[in-house]
Amino acid sequence: MQVIPRVRIALCLLAMASTGPIQAKDAAPAVVPLESLITMQVDGNIVIDPLGRVADYRVDTPVLEELRLAIDRAVRQWRFQPVVIDGTPRQVSAKMRVVLAATRMAEKYQVKIDNVVFPDADKSARERWKNENASATISIRSIQPPGYPLALLQAGVSGRVLLGVRIAADGRVAEVVAVQSMLFDVSGRERTLASAIRQFEGAAVSAAKSWRFNVVAKSVPLAPKDMTGMVPVEFVMDRSKADLPGQWRTVVRLPRRPIGWLKQTPEIQKIGVSDVVNGELISLSNSPVLATAVIGTELL
Repeated sequence: MQVIPRVRIALCLLAMASTGPIQAKDAAPAVVPLESLITMQVDGNIVIDPLGRVADYRVDTPVLEELRLAIDRAVRQWRFQPVVIDGTPRQVSAKMRVVLAATRMAEKYQVKIDNVVFPDADKSARERWKNENASATISIRSIQPPGYPLALLQAGVSGRVLLGVRIAADGRVAEVVAVQSMLFDVSGRERTLASAIRQFEGAAVSAAKSWRFNVVAKSVPLAPKDMTGMVPVEFVMDRSKADLPGQWRTVVRLPRRPIGWLKQTPEIQKIGVSDVVNGELISLSNSPVLATAVIGTELL
């Protein structure tokens, strides 16, 4: 397993710049329990029969054959809640992303399932997976990327912030929070790493307040879960080193934080910062639901 070497962050350089004030609910604490691991995204397509069984599965991301076979064996044993469309259980297909986490164990790496998500890739997918109880669907109209914090740019530090965005009926951003963030290929003191994350989060949250979305209302009132989207913001200087499906990447990430406005409405999909690709908008409600507990399953 080839992993990109880490960059050590200098304390003095991070202290040079600030992205401005950050609201407490958007910021990471000064000292946090950071998690360091190696992750990979593996995209594929799954077909689920009317009883919730896996009728077919295909790995689309090029990976080692041993890993492809291990994922295939595991997925074909999974069960889902039947997908009901227009009151009838249906056979459906969807894009599925399996996120892997690797840990060094003596002479080898132990590979486990970190998460499973269902990106809403296009309009046809959204229609196939429509939730007949959803009050609205959302899509991106205009997203302007944030400025790169100067100190992190000079230090060569890259990362990703996953934003939870509550969208108003007119397409404006009503609320935005940093749900989870991570740095790519770095090492250093936790306080220093947390400072870098705070700078990325501040820039991302500030930029998101001017974003605009398309909203197609199906009924009223508009449910908070249907008006919530997960949007990743990447800070990467060299796009050739971007975190893409099929690449192992050393990351340092914060724990996932709850989304305040959804406390009374649990999310169907638990999307994390390691599960997304730059430019995506992932819905929390329009997706199949696993009936099998798969998180933490060992593959290799």
